[in-house]
Amino acid sequence: MLSFQMPSSCQAIFRRSFVLLVVALVMLLRADAQAQVQGTFENGGLYTYSGNLNATNIINDEGGTFSVTPAFGTGWLADLYQAWHYTRGLTNFGEMDSLTGFRYDTLISQHAEASSFYNASIINCGAFSNAVFLVQGVTVSGLLLGGYGGIQVWATNVFNSGTINIGADGLGRIYGQNLDFTRGTVSMQNAFLEALTQTNTSTIYATGQVGVNGANWYPDISLLPNSATSALPPLFIPQDQAGNLPTTLLPTTTPYFSVDDDGTGTNKIVRMVFLQNDYTNVPYNVYFGSGFGNGFTTIEWVGSYVDPASGNLQTQYFYMTEDYVQGSSTNLLANYAGGVPNNYGFYETNTRLLLGVPQLSNYPSIFGLNQPFPPGFPVNGDIYSYVNAQLAVSTVSTNSVVNGAITNLPGRIELVASNELNLSLSTLNGMNYLLLNSTNNFDDDGQSLISSPYSDVYLGRTNGTMMVSNLLEANIPIFNGAVQGWTTRWFYTDTNNGINYDYRVLLVESGLNPESSSQQQDVCLYSSNNITISDTLNIFRTCYLNCTNLLLTTNAVGNGAASLDGELNIWDPAMFWASSTPRLCNLTNNGAIRTVTQTKFGSPAMPYFAFVNTGTVSNGAGTVILANDVEHSGFFSSGSGSFVINSIYTTMTNGIIVGAGSFTNTSSIFTVSNTVIEMGKAMTITATNLLTDGGTTNNFWSLGTANGGLGIATGLILPILPGAGDLLGTTITNPAVAGTFLNELWAGKDYGAVNAGFHNNAAIGQLILDAQGTAPHTGYFFSGTATNGATNAIYVDCLQIHDYAGYTHRSGTTLPTLTFNTNLVIYYAQALTDGGISVAEQINHFNGNHLRWVPTYAGTFSGTNLVYPNGTTNFVNAALAESPDIDSNGNGSPNDEDPARIFVPSELNFTITLTNLPPKSVKLSWVTVANGTNYVYYRTNLLSPTWMPFNSFKNFYYNLGSGVMSGTNAAHTNWFASPLPYPSNPTNVWIYDTVTNMPHFYQIVVQPWLTYPN
Repeated sequence: MLSFQMPSSCQAIFRRSFVLLVVALVMLLRADAQAQVQGTFENGGLYTYSGNLNATNIINDEGGTFSVTPAFGTGWLADLYQAWHYTRGLTNFGEMDSLTGFRYDTLISQHAEASSFYNASIINCGAFSNAVFLVQGVTVSGLLLGGYGGIQVWATNVFNSGTINIGADGLGRIYGQNLDFTRGTVSMQNAFLEALTQTNTSTIYATGQVGVNGANWYPDISLLPNSATSALPPLFIPQDQAGNLPTTLLPTTTPYFSVDDDGTGTNKIVRMVFLQNDYTNVPYNVYFGSGFGNGFTTIEWVGSYVDPASGNLQTQYFYMTEDYVQGSSTNLLANYAGGVPNNYGFYETNTRLLLGVPQLSNYPSIFGLNQPFPPGFPVNGDIYSYVNAQLAVSTVSTNSVVNGAITNLPGRIELVASNELNLSLSTLNGMNYLLLNSTNNFDDDGQSLISSPYSDVYLGRTNGTMMVSNLLEANIPIFNGAVQGWTTRWFYTDTNNGINYDYRVLLVESGLNPESSSQQQDVCLYSSNNITISDTLNIFRTCYLNCTNLLLTTNAVGNGAASLDGELNIWDPAMFWASSTPRLCNLTNNGAIRTVTQTKFGSPAMPYFAFVNTGTVSNGAGTVILANDVEHSGFFSSGSGSFVINSIYTTMTNGIIVGAGSFTNTSSIFTVSNTVIEMGKAMTITATNLLTDGGTTNNFWSLGTANGGLGIATGLILPILPGAGDLLGTTITNPAVAGTFLNELWAGKDYGAVNAGFHNNAAIGQLILDAQGTAPHTGYFFSGTATNGATNAIYVDCLQIHDYAGYTHRSGTTLPTLTFNTNLVIYYAQALTDGGISVAEQINHFNGNHLRWVPTYAGTFSGTNLVYPNGTTNFVNAALAESPDIDSNGNGSPNDEDPARIFVPSELNFTITLTNLPPKSVKLSWVTVANGTNYVYYRTNLLSPTWMPFNSFKNFYYNLGSGVMSGTNAAHTNWFASPLPYPSNPTNVWIYDTVTNMPHFYQIVVQPWLTYPN
């Protein structure tokens, strides 16, 4: 940051010029009144105001102190200093002090707006007092602002580049047309305390009880190594209707013991803490005071977090002290007056107290049997002390103000500008409530520091982009939550050994968190076009974003941003996204959007142009997206509801979608890769032109887990066949939960048991069918969309059948939990049952021929690599390759025993040779197998996409060891059956084609026939 210092003479000239300008303005506006009042009052020394000051302009120069002595006893609002009558301008370069504060506007016959308020230095509006805190012998003190000091300003132009300090529960209300707080500070007590002692403080609302145990309590039973039970009163459980206080178990405590001896061996003090810490990310330490008889016990909680703006680690410490010796016995009962028992204390700081070495967890054996207590010894009639401390970020509870309204909280700052509000490089903190209202023109350079637990924000820009960046701190670095303690003391004499024991026990349950989220009641933002949000906003009443384009950003740690991302967390179920964003056309979320209701992005009448999500979207009761273009590569949760997309283009990459309802996508083009979809009910995919995952094995979809006991339910649905594309890289898990029968509908074409069915036919990589109950009440019913006797098909690279859908639960040639309409067939290249066992061959033609194997297809989930004797590596169908019954190459050896088990392209050995046989011809020669079918294709142009059947050969030739033989092609087809008898080793066949002026390019296809050995 650049800065410069003007010479004092230049400063004086600058101030005088400013004053003359103000005076000239006032003279023009109030020329008729100047004769009645003093024109300018200027103070350069010490001035104490105790009555009216009639001046058009008030100037407090550098080095000047303007002090107000209030008339006490009339209420703080009446004690505020009032610049009476014709005052139009106030300028402060020095210091202005008032125990109760200042009120600045113009009063003629009634209060009216003044012309200007200019502060470049310090204005103090509050009283001072000293605070002292004792923690285990360590004294901590600091200078505190106190009282209800405040400032109220009403002026056309307000400029504050200095500091305004206000009492903790005061009011800072500044209204005007133009408010400029560039480099200025408005600070209430909490923030001023931080500047003086380098600490933030929580407000502690504590209640407690003291009394005498009314029933026997056995420490050897109630205080164990991993749990603790208090006597009366309980922890976290209030009285019942009869007024009883039942004991309560803390099930996960950690014990800490210290046994001190007075040196004689006859007197021992046993001090102990049993602590349950509900937030494991907030570590703690236990300290026992040194010296025999010292009653101090201190619990230290260490709250650490990374400041997103700087990237630096920040640490806060919270301390709870307990000194039962000081507050015990009759003093404890006598001094308790319904508040906090005087043996407890609390303190918060970001500077660690020097308390020595923490106590290690232990549970010593004192009387044998691994216990520190006398076995079976009851405690009855001893005094107990109990405290319940609730930590909050505001100085008073919202329950204590009128109607619980945060706008009635003491400790408020209100900035209202009818024309322009500038908060560049400003600091506003320490308040309980903040109001920012400037709907016409708001400026902020993104480097302000504004921290408030509660706020209302009404901001806008009539041109350009409305930016919300570093406007509000997302988290306030002070502890919040609850901590409860219960303590008692008893004495015991071991008559066998002559030892007197003084037992002091403290039970603690902690729910402390080192950060508190700031909350906004209303957030209303306006821009003619763009709103960009880079802060975390937690909104609990009204969210209104009046713009056409909305961007939520992601922010790197250490780049100056106060939040890791821009977030809209909308917690009121009465808020709906559609009414909150009436003009929105484009939404880009790189941060987070969270709602508790079903959220509709876009509408049928006004779909978004684009919906882009790379961050987090969580909608408690469902999600509906209506947009021309939907792009998702982040995290989406539809909560208890369904997830619905209606678009022209849907693109999902590297994303996650979860929800308890159904998933529905309706689009022209649906491209989805590396995406996890986990939905509790059905999945419906409609993509008219293209449905594709790119063929990579990175989509994992699960549906139907929330269908349990629903009876008939909807499962996997493809109502229309896309024009192109497949899902061969996608795994779909579709369990039939016990008591549920799933209806599955698929519109794929039925090409038969051929490889063509796996191309541009919405083929699936893996389909996992898991029937978790028996038929007929649990299972699947598969249907197609075809009518009039036609059939549809689901082509699956790997079909997995588990539990009651598995092979072990077959009945003859039927899997009972799989049922089919007559118009659908499932074709698969591999089938696995429980234990990963292949049953592809076994279930072929099961269920009335509705399950069919395609052994010629080898896909990502069905294929395997085999190294052949010729040194080539070949990708083949794994189930076919491991079959003990099939001889694919017709050589007489079953596949699982044959090193070259399946005839592959590398074995074809296709050659073309020019011959001089009349007429001049080319010889096309290749290797074929027994029971194979040989196809010949050609084209005359390599750029042509189509291979044509070649049938211009009258004979084909072969040699089986008895000379050249020939077969005829009288039908002029482009194929012929292999002449080899089964079994035979592969052999050569060839044909001739007469050479012409037209070039020919050839393709040979050999289709082996699956052959079973005798």
